Amino acid sequence: MRRPALPAVSILPRALRRRSLGATWLALGLAAVLPAQRALRSRAPQGVEALVAAAEAAGLRVGIAARELDAATVLAAHRAREGFAPASNQKLLTAAAALATLGAEHRFVTRFALREGELVVVAGGDPNWLSGTEYDPKRILHGVAKQLRDAGVGAVRGIRVEAGSFVGPDRPASWPRDQLHLDYCAPSSGLLLEGSTWTIELAADAEGVAARLVAPWTGYRITGALRATADRREGGRYHVRERDEVLELDGAFWTKGSARLVRGSSADPTGVVVRALRAALADHGILVHPDAPPSSRELAPVATPLLPALERALRDSSNIDAEQILRALGAARGDASFPGSLAALREALPGLVGGALPDALVFVDGSGLSRDNRCTPQFLVDVLAAVAARADGACFIAALPRAGQDGTLERRFRGSGLEGRVRAKTGTINGASTLSGYLAKSGDRIVAFSILCDTQRAGRGAPDPRQLQEQLVQALDGAGR
Repeated sequence: MRRPALPAVSILPRALRRRSLGATWLALGLAAVLPAQRALRSRAPQGVEALVAAAEAAGLRVGIAARELDAATVLAAHRAREGFAPASNQKLLTAAAALATLGAEHRFVTRFALREGELVVVAGGDPNWLSGTEYDPKRILHGVAKQLRDAGVGAVRGIRVEAGSFVGPDRPASWPRDQLHLDYCAPSSGLLLEGSTWTIELAADAEGVAARLVAPWTGYRITGALRATADRREGGRYHVRERDEVLELDGAFWTKGSARLVRGSSADPTGVVVRALRAALADHGILVHPDAPPSSRELAPVATPLLPALERALRDSSNIDAEQILRALGAARGDASFPGSLAALREALPGLVGGALPDALVFVDGSGLSRDNRCTPQFLVDVLAAVAARADGACFIAALPRAGQDGTLERRFRGSGLEGRVRAKTGTINGASTLSGYLAKSGDRIVAFSILCDTQRAGRGAPDPRQLQEQLVQALDGAGR
């Protein structure tokens, strides 16, 4: 029997979907949600029950919700309305709310102007300024400098950033304090490039260990040195510390190892952009001097689309992209602080799912890095079903990793027969492992599922939660045939 995949496709108009659900989903390779008044039927497969029971006997707490979308048939429900730390499954909520509120055509806009001789940058929270992409920050900032040079501007009095509503803490207080220097804990900001991170390349040669700044292309100095060693274990003991505008090296590097990229979070994302902009101005012969003429003019803004950031957040599980999308939600209602952005998230979701939010929900961030977030498997399934039924749902689904093929699922589900038939978001933090998404079954049936595992009290004999999730999805695939 043919096993459908979940391709990236265009959602058909709502009128067509209402007229012929079966034909529409056959064309889409997805399933729509039948009207709410239709009764749900439960067919919980023994395979799911046995797997969950064995896992919980070993100390895992497992929540699962799953239903076929075309017939609204419930396939599994265990602790479905209990709160769990969703880990990176929180990104599903952030992305869904962004599509519902901002729309797939939303663009991050950064504005530039010369005001009384001062170059003013109006922050837009754009996460897309990344080297090697269409929105390379070096090209963008040199473009701003070129606009000034072409207008005959030879000097500016200074550079000023207007943060607007991008105010307050750049990270929740509940993020792991001992990991804030790591790239996946990069701070959100109204103005940033390279995802609020820096990258250096370390390489050993006959003369010692060389360090090169890879990204951003400027804005940091590298100081200190690494000692070359032939001892492999000792050669992994090195550190890169950021102090103001300096990346300071310390420790030893293995001489027989290949070149290595080291990445960390930036302590001052806005400051990095300002330093890079100064460098771009200098490259175009424009001075920064307090005696520059007090001229004024508007420059062309820089606008980039939402979808690349949404794809990185879902497919690659990029925390910084999820947080910037969250803050875009806040900015749209005039408050891009973390509290304002979280309030915008809570406001967006009831309209999406057509009902009140569960009491168990707790939102702390947009990425799921905080252990204080709480969500239920049932609510995640409700959101997945609602997004699949939207006209722009294909953007969301296409951004999810494909089992055994790409993103964070590239190495998972291999040999299971589910490769390419599962699109889902992974999630892993200390004490939690999660997987939520879509399963394409035979007969063009689509299942929305959410599996949330609390691993804090797991015993030594407990199953690997990721393996358990894959087994549960396999059990769902065999249910109701």
